[in-house]
Amino acid sequence: MGLPEPTYKINLRQLEAAYKRLQKELHPDKFGSRGAQHQEYSAEQSSLVNRAYAVLRNPLQRALYLLETKGVPVPEDGGTISDPELLMEVMEQRECIEETEDLAILQAMLQENKLLQQATTEKLSAAFENNDLEEAQRVITDLRYVTRTGEAIAKKIPGG
Repeated sequence: MGLPEPTYKINLRQLEAAYKRLQKELHPDKFGSRGAQHQEYSAEQSSLVNRAYAVLRNPLQRALYLLETKGVPVPEDGGTISDPELLMEVMEQRECIEETEDLAILQAMLQENKLLQQATTEKLSAAFENNDLEEAQRVITDLRYVTRTGEAIAKKIPGG
């Protein structure tokens, strides 16, 4: 996508600009006069760009992809959160999600979860920056739990 060496920390604006540029260059309509083979190639490449963009803009998917490119085993889904404080916070959020229907509480929880996701993403970024792939594996598990908790909160909010 026109980005430098694979790294966890990326500029999302640059990513979006690269995505839009590539989509414009690869749009099948640009290849309409070149025949079916060119159009098919264009559609395939456009699909690859869409998938790459979806992976790179998602912090969890980007981390999993980066581990794979480095030949490091991806942590199993369902691992245990490494930080005991984070574990307690996630458990409390899960309990509150099940017990409340109050929209204001759910929205506040969602904001709190976004901050937690951001903090966890920053820890993950530091792990990759320091090439501490074992720590990255642990933090990926943490991020999975935090992300899923956020998704559970959002599901309880009407229109979420």
